Amino acid sequence: MTNDASAALTSQKYTSNPVRGFELWRMKQVREVVGLSDSMIYILIQRGEFPKQVTLTGRTRAWRAADIIDWCEARAKAGDAA
Repeated sequence: MTNDASAALTSQKYTSNPVRGFELWRMKQVREVVGLSDSMIYILIQRGEFPKQVTLTGRTRAWRAADIIDWCEARAKAGDAA
C-alpha cells in the first residue's frame, strides 16, 4: 500500500467527524495510528518532535486528530525523500 493510500485509509478509519481537526484522540488511538509505544511518543514530545496535546481537564489530555494525521503524512514524505 502506498503512503498516500495508507494516509487516506487512516483518515477514513479514525476521523468520523466531518470537520477535520475537531476530533480529539486519546493515547490509545494515537498509539494505534502512529505505531509507536507510549514511551517513544513521550520522548518525541519532550524533544518537540510530536504534536502538542490539548488539556481537557487537570490531568486528561488528548491530541487533535488532524495534527496526528498531518504528522504521520510529514514523516512518510520525509521517509520517501531519504
